Amino acid sequence: MGKKGTFFITIGLLLLAAALLLTVYNVWDSHRAGVAAQETVQSLKTMLPSPGETASEPTEETSAQKTTAPTEEAAPPEQTQPPAPLPEGEMPTVELNGYDYIGVLEVASLELSLPVMDQWDYERLKISPCRFAGNVYEDNLVICGHNYSQHFQPLKYVPVGTEVKFTDAVGNVFRYAVSSFDTVGPNDVERMISGDWDLTLFTCNVSGQTRCAIRCDRIE
Repeated sequence: MGKKGTFFITIGLLLLAAALLLTVYNVWDSHRAGVAAQETVQSLKTMLPSPGETASEPTEETSAQKTTAPTEEAAPPEQTQPPAPLPEGEMPTVELNGYDYIGVLEVASLELSLPVMDQWDYERLKISPCRFAGNVYEDNLVICGHNYSQHFQPLKYVPVGTEVKFTDAVGNVFRYAVSSFDTVGPNDVERMISGDWDLTLFTCNVSGQTRCAIRCDRIE
């Protein structure tokens, strides 16, 4: 075998080794991101108020007061309180480990539960999905996430109608259903954030040259 043949074999082996190392790194990075997101979302869930929290159980003292109270006339039933109005303006946040979060995104059919940061950049995306644009109260929220197997990758394959839930930083719950999928260029910001969709979730396609936008409509 000549020197030229040996050279090309060596180059081929080096390229194969580089591809293997890249694959191993991507698997490790995806796992790391999944662990980071789960640790964060568990902490966030302990900090967010639960919707529809019930009053505490009556104590022995209050129970005694009730039994000795006059019973000639039954007390009128307690009036149902109207739901609290949604906040106006900027979305409230919860601070955790130096980052501000606007809430938690959940897809029950995928057993997926992810924190959502208030602002996005590439370093933040390594930890969790981030708000890219919009506001949940104005029905135009856009959230971006990495194509990690435990972040937004599975969303590209869910069927239309899949339910998505978002809980904001003060406990309000918003439910959506996936309505369509859109392929968007990497620099086509206007197309990504415009339209009549109440919620858009997007991530890179495998090639990295386009983005998959999962469009969602609000449901009651």
